[in-house]
Amino acid sequence: MHPGSAQRPAPKGSSSRFFLIDLCPVRRSGFLSESRAYIAQRSAGEMATSSAPGSSDPQQNTEAVHPALIVVRATGLPRIETVFREERKYYVTATDGVNTERTSVVQSRGQSVEWGETLRGFTVIPSSRLIVRVFARRTTGKDILLAPVALPFESLRPFSLQEFDLPVDPIQRTTLVLSLALPEAPQRATTSVISSPEVSVVPGEAAAQSGALPVSPADQTQVAAERLTEAEEAIANLKSAPGLPLRLAKAADEAPGNLGGAIEVYDTWSIALDNVKWVVDVVDKIAEIHPWAKMAWSVLSCIPKTFIAQVERDESFMALLVAIRDAFDLAELATGLERLQPRSVQATIMKRMLYHVCECGDLIQNYAKNADFWKRFMQTVGRGASEQVKSYSDTLTKLRDDFLRHGAITTEMTVLKIPARIDALSSQLERVASGVADVGMIVKIGEIPYPEGTRFRPDKRCSPGTRVAFLDYVTDWVNNPESSRALVLFGESGTGKSSIANEIAYRFYQTQRLGSSFAFSRTERSNRHDYLLFTGLVRDLADRYPSFRASLGRIIDNDTSLRHGARDYATIFESMLLQSLEGVPLIGPVLIVIDALDESGDASGSSGLHTFLASRIPDLPPNFRVFITSRSEENVTYAFNKAAPPPAEIWHMEHPLLSSQAAGDIRSYMQHKLPSDLFESYGAKLAEKSVQSFQWAAVASDYIQGLGQTSLQSVDNLLELPQDAQVTTGALDSLYKTVLSSYFNDDNVLTLFRSVMGQLVAAIEPLSVRSLAELRQYGEGSSGILDEQPIRAIVSQLGSLLNNAASSDSSLPISPLHTSFHDFLTDPKRAGKFCVDLEGAHCQLAYCSLGLMHHKLRFNICRLPSSYNRNAAIPDLLSRIARHISSALSYACRCWDDHLRHVSSGVFLGKVLAFFENDFPFWLEALSLLGATNLAPQAFSTVEVWHAKQRDPPSAGRARHAHDVDQ
Repeated sequence: MHPGSAQRPAPKGSSSRFFLIDLCPVRRSGFLSESRAYIAQRSAGEMATSSAPGSSDPQQNTEAVHPALIVVRATGLPRIETVFREERKYYVTATDGVNTERTSVVQSRGQSVEWGETLRGFTVIPSSRLIVRVFARRTTGKDILLAPVALPFESLRPFSLQEFDLPVDPIQRTTLVLSLALPEAPQRATTSVISSPEVSVVPGEAAAQSGALPVSPADQTQVAAERLTEAEEAIANLKSAPGLPLRLAKAADEAPGNLGGAIEVYDTWSIALDNVKWVVDVVDKIAEIHPWAKMAWSVLSCIPKTFIAQVERDESFMALLVAIRDAFDLAELATGLERLQPRSVQATIMKRMLYHVCECGDLIQNYAKNADFWKRFMQTVGRGASEQVKSYSDTLTKLRDDFLRHGAITTEMTVLKIPARIDALSSQLERVASGVADVGMIVKIGEIPYPEGTRFRPDKRCSPGTRVAFLDYVTDWVNNPESSRALVLFGESGTGKSSIANEIAYRFYQTQRLGSSFAFSRTERSNRHDYLLFTGLVRDLADRYPSFRASLGRIIDNDTSLRHGARDYATIFESMLLQSLEGVPLIGPVLIVIDALDESGDASGSSGLHTFLASRIPDLPPNFRVFITSRSEENVTYAFNKAAPPPAEIWHMEHPLLSSQAAGDIRSYMQHKLPSDLFESYGAKLAEKSVQSFQWAAVASDYIQGLGQTSLQSVDNLLELPQDAQVTTGALDSLYKTVLSSYFNDDNVLTLFRSVMGQLVAAIEPLSVRSLAELRQYGEGSSGILDEQPIRAIVSQLGSLLNNAASSDSSLPISPLHTSFHDFLTDPKRAGKFCVDLEGAHCQLAYCSLGLMHHKLRFNICRLPSSYNRNAAIPDLLSRIARHISSALSYACRCWDDHLRHVSSGVFLGKVLAFFENDFPFWLEALSLLGATNLAPQAFSTVEVWHAKQRDPPSAGRARHAHDVDQ
């Protein structure tokens, strides 16, 4: 009993039981005091009861003796051979609650082990018990606990052999043969109660079952004392919902007989976690298996242990825990695991095992959170669900057998998506079945707009070995059922936010756990397409989850306006997303990755997509996780910081978890990119110049190996950059000027550079070399000849700054690799002589687009055989469009008005009027063929607004821009 604890009788018939407590670290100190008082109170109650009238003489319980325990043999042990078919080694431990002794480790023969060893050092009283455990030894990892047994001291017969059953196998009897030796004279104990120090977690051992002796409250206190050190170390890693600890401890008193089951579940789960973690650590360096290993460990380790305690009453789920434990008991294969060959049969099997254990983790979480549902589900559908859960166990067992046999894969993956509402089960299953069969529904879902070019890019991921700590944190955040709904990462341009977003999306996509990803881009028409974030999410979820697809199909079935006309965030979010999710909970986390939110079309305003997300993310189901990156724009940061309730964790790239490792990560990145001799000589100095900017490191690495420069000359140019560039923007600006100065110094070349780069930067969509050349041939004063050479002469030098710049394929789109280069070129103070005139570039592109349409558009441009057929009924329409409408003409038809809106003068008002007089019907026909007729009303509106602003005669400056195209 803890000194100073209150003593009061326990209610009649009560007994002390200890329950596995999963404790949130922030509540640790409070729980320690609560638990200490509660345990002391229960112990005091027992002592008061034992001293009540009619009880035996209290002095009888104070005689302490120091017996010796002789461990003779164990028989009927389970067959737990090593992978190499060798016999296992076993040992026995015994404890009186204070002192623990153990035998030597002895190899079994058949199913028996002979020890014949004497264990001493125990102090017991007649009413107490010795706790004996049998372990199977492992060469690595945690040894396997077969079974504990509690031995009442009073029942032990001195100097005689006694057999005790071990609850290992309900079919085969396992026995432990012991003998007790007593000293000649007993000694009186100095205290009447075994005191227990502070206890925060009181796990017991596997309770006596199948004929084993029961564990008394006094022995539970002894076990608690013995496990104190282990519990204190474990408590920092436990995670649970606030307020559970004392409530669960007291609830254990009202659940007779549960202690043994809960302890058995805890032991099974702990060993399973140890086994999985060991395998994960061994295969972590194998690139092909790495993401699966990381994900498996994250999913399992994030399951609160209070959830596991819910499992012990269900045999099928208990079997699942055992299957996880046994499937990853591969310690004897350490060398073989480390040498797994990528794309080998065994590597494939291991990936499937890790993927399958992720699914199992999701299922366990769902079961523990919805225990009442599972009970009703079992009663309603009989053994169906139980058999499906069992199939998870069987799949793991078969996969392990396949792995050990080095054989072909014989096991199909079991994928189970069980809804969490039994009252909707029947109708939902019907909807799923009908949804699979209803091709018309799938076609209608396909009518919902889907974004192009917004998916994550695997080639833009983090370099191997970089950002490891933060990436692991985000992975755990996604898989943790108690984490916040969203995480927003803010940082300056060039600090690596997008690489992190692409890496996270790639990890979860590789392990088939990504819900959707969307990357905004300044070079895209994001001011018109922001709503596609939500329509794309809806389409992605429909592809992955049949139950969601069926629910969505039912909602949009007879609502054409919703499928085709919904463009506002609220309608899509509420009608398509939230309503479709009602009654269709999705097992496991659903991750949504949104990159560069600050690049969305309305991020500059106080109310836009960022404000909508900050306010509506909490309305998503609790298993949804939204990872967002953004520059630290004031409007965006304000929206998430001031939202109530707070929807997200807010992180900044300056956080120590990121910034403290940035220098090392950049060195690793440059080592990966540069030749070894250059890195050894200059790597450290170049990394220091980067000012922790990954964009700087990326541009510098490409520049060093770029065209027209020797490596050493490039290195010297970089090392000569000013030392006072202490901020990311300053460092990047200096780098950009160095790269551009290496190629463009002549005045004529500079003029061509500003013309070409201005048009590439101003383009509404990225233009290829061929498309830009075709547009430029119709500029005012141009020769009218298609000439790609001037454009290629500029972009071919900028492989470190532009996408596809060094490619010989003229049809690939050219765009800045990073938004920081776009910002640099359009800021006169930063770029100096390299600055481009953005308004002038828009003026040039508007003029060129009108000229190209005038020369290329004509009646029946695709030479269709009949005008009476709908576009959808023309089988070869796409091939006809590819032959007769070039990419440049398509761009001009769709984007000419976007450029016009940026032109402040009416220098070519006559050309606009001529377009409507001569080319207007052919333009509408082209839009129809391109599926872009929805752009026509917006173009009318743009022209009307633009024309209304033309109050003054055109300026000479704008006229000059219109004639500058041929440069």
